[in-house]
Amino acid sequence: LCHGLMCGADNILQKNRLASKKIKMNYENYEKNIVEVYAVAINGWTYEKSVCNPGKIGRREHLIKLLDALVKGECSWVVLSDDE
Repeated sequence: LCHGLMCGADNILQKNRLASKKIKMNYENYEKNIVEVYAVAINGWTYEKSVCNPGKIGRREHLIKLLDALVKGECSWVVLSDDE
């Protein structure tokens, strides 16, 4: 899961020329260090709490739901508009 999330972030950042190098995911400060800096966000996060390290999601069914959403493309990285 973590690797898949990071690959998605790197792909969208490179594709849209928002970063020249790979970034390190910062779950603790996701809003400040990822969303605000790069203007990208995870859309479709299935866990009821805010975006966090999947390793901190304790229940198996929550992880399976998140993995399914990632595989199906229901959870993915998006570039934010200027208004967002």
